[in-house]
Amino acid sequence: MGKFLLAAGLAIGGTAWLGYGDTASVSLHDARQTADDLEVTGLPGRGSVYVSRADLARLPQVKATVADDPDYPGVRMHVAGVYLDVLAKALGAPKEDDLIDVLCTDKYRSQYPADYIAAHHPIFVLTVDGMLPVDWAAKTHQDDPGPYYIVYENYVPAFKVLSHAD
Repeated sequence: MGKFLLAAGLAIGGTAWLGYGDTASVSLHDARQTADDLEVTGLPGRGSVYVSRADLARLPQVKATVADDPDYPGVRMHVAGVYLDVLAKALGAPKEDDLIDVLCTDKYRSQYPADYIAAHHPIFVLTVDGMLPVDWAAKTHQDDPGPYYIVYENYVPAFKVLSHAD
């Protein structure tokens, strides 16, 4: 079992590959080129590396309408991004890694195990309503999610603990 970490808006750790098809790889840079480059750690033989937004935008994109994001209640948004497992594969995370560990710019940390990714298909968001997340937040008077964030097109809880869905 292993993990790798994404940071700078997000940071990612490893994942088992779930098969959304073949994915191109992205260029990994040893230094940040812009403030919103995605930081990635935990790749074999590498320290922190960085991926540009332009490289992320060249990956296979998914578009979704999200109307039930708990961070933005009552807000309907059209997002475009990359499935989280497709991103991990493009970054070169080892296939035996089975966890993506995400560290956000506000220091909030989330772990995404492979079985959770397979069940819920999280989307690594690059644009909201055709805008960068920071521009969307300013235009709609919403909280700024940072340069990147993760959403679900149609989140279906896998279980309940007492009356609370997972």
